[in-house]
Amino acid sequence: MSGLVLSRYVEERVIITVPPSSEPTTITITVHAAYGNKARLGIEAPRDTPIHREEIQAERDGRDPVAVRREVKERQERRRRPQ
Repeated sequence: MSGLVLSRYVEERVIITVPPSSEPTTITITVHAAYGNKARLGIEAPRDTPIHREEIQAERDGRDPVAVRREVKERQERRRRPQ
């Protein structure tokens, strides 16, 4: 198992890609701390399981990471607006 600890703001995402396997894959996500609109997450997964922040995955997929950050900001703004 490998581990990763990172922080994400509200509406930011973590992408976990599970490679095809004949064995079940267990991924554990632990909230280590939460403060305001931000959470500190711990992720444990098999070493061959890629885990990326959304903007990094977008870049790996050939998408514009700046555009993805803009999308995140828009999601955050929509969330702040009164309904």
